Amino acid sequence: MVVVDTNVLFSFFKEGSATRDLILNCPFALISPKFALVELRKYSELIMKKAKIGEEDFKLLLKELKSVVEFADSSIYADCVSDVKDVCPDLKDGEFLALTFLRNSFLWSNDFVLKSQDKVKVYSTREVVDMFF
Repeated sequence: MVVVDTNVLFSFFKEGSATRDLILNCPFALISPKFALVELRKYSELIMKKAKIGEEDFKLLLKELKSVVEFADSSIYADCVSDVKDVCPDLKDGEFLALTFLRNSFLWSNDFVLKSQDKVKVYSTREVVDMFF
């Protein structure tokens, strides 16, 4: 199972995106905190503008995304937040790190600041492609 950061999920909405193809064809189960859905909705206007899509397309793509990525409730990984909070550069990233720590997996993220911590492995989209595709 691979934990996916919101910055990777943002790229899912762009037509012809390699990230969308990777997410749809990933040989691993994908999971992200439910908080990622909050961020996707919060930044939906920006996502639609950058992806050059309308609201209906955004809703359809979000539905498709939710069919291939499990969005975990914070109660699942809440006990692990304390394990990562001391190395977390941003409090919001704590949920992603905690879920990754709990699952003993790696975090797929393009946030290079997260690579500075040593609790979980963090791989960029380029690194995911190089390792698994």
